[in-house]
Amino acid sequence: SILNHAIDLNPEIKIFGVTATPSRGDKSSLGQVFNNCADQITLGELVFSGNLVRPKTFVIDMGNAQEKLKALRTRSGGDYSETEVASILDSKPLNSEVVRHWKEKAGDRKTVVFCSNATHGKHVFKAYQDEGIKKGIVTCDSSYSEREAILNDLKCDRIQVIVNVAVLTEGWDYPPISC
Repeated sequence: SILNHAIDLNPEIKIFGVTATPSRGDKSSLGQVFNNCADQITLGELVFSGNLVRPKTFVIDMGNAQEKLKALRTRSGGDYSETEVASILDSKPLNSEVVRHWKEKAGDRKTVVFCSNATHGKHVFKAYQDEGIKKGIVTCDSSYSEREAILNDLKCDRIQVIVNVAVLTEGWDYPPISC
């Protein structure tokens, strides 16, 4: 409606759209507003140019979790079933091992943890709680004010870890997060 109003005011207007997330997880896109894409830059190009840091990744394989994840089929749109992913990743031993590895490799860093569904997120939150880590959790069930309070706690160093379920995704940026 904002763009339509601008066009009504000036039919000759030129509109230039820019996004960091042309392919969104929720399937909404600027393709409904803009009919072409002039340029795209990949994550690899951004890393190579020095605009993004090269990620360091670690795999914690408890049993055959990696094989099970590789065997998962995607649904239409390329996403995995959150329930199926949680059935593989959400176990007390694995959640505890994630926290142990985090403490070993990045225990001094502000961290966001991505979980497959709300139940998985609550279990990971509990694993961090059991280790006495200052943490918060945001899920689709969190109210806007709850989310704001958690993010403020992170900003003010009252928590170090945010357990996240499908909230801190497209469009969210907090440079002090380094894990």
